[in-house]
Amino acid sequence: MKKPDMENRIVLLRGIKQDWKAWSEGKRLGCISKKLAGILLAVVAAIFVTIVLNYELLPYSLYSLPPLSVFAIFLVSELSTPGGWDEVIDRRLQSYEPRDSEAWKALRAAVLEKGKLEHDDVRLWLEAEFKANADLLDVAETAMRYGFVRRDV
Repeated sequence: MKKPDMENRIVLLRGIKQDWKAWSEGKRLGCISKKLAGILLAVVAAIFVTIVLNYELLPYSLYSLPPLSVFAIFLVSELSTPGGWDEVIDRRLQSYEPRDSEAWKALRAAVLEKGKLEHDDVRLWLEAEFKANADLLDVAETAMRYGFVRRDV
């Protein structure tokens, strides 16, 4: 498996930090809750079935199908969004290649012990990982064009 280059690693690390900040500020992820989206999607499906099975009103009710379709697509997209910031950060961490292996092991151990990814554990890991990547954070953009600089040894 090819290791991600340093530039991508820094972009991903900064993305994780932005997600962590949004989690700290209590920002919401989706527009509506997953439970409400599921209920509304079931209602929309029932309306679709009713419209299709009701032959007498079919010519008139066809006008309601496009808006209902758009609404159904919105609900499906809401159901596919992660449930919380811990899931968003988990998705990013799955593709991240850490430089500070001790901090990574500590984060992993904390999650295994507690059974979930917690805000403070991510903060501690981020601090350690930013220290480990300090040499790459404020480099000139022209320095990253050299291939050997992006290679981690």
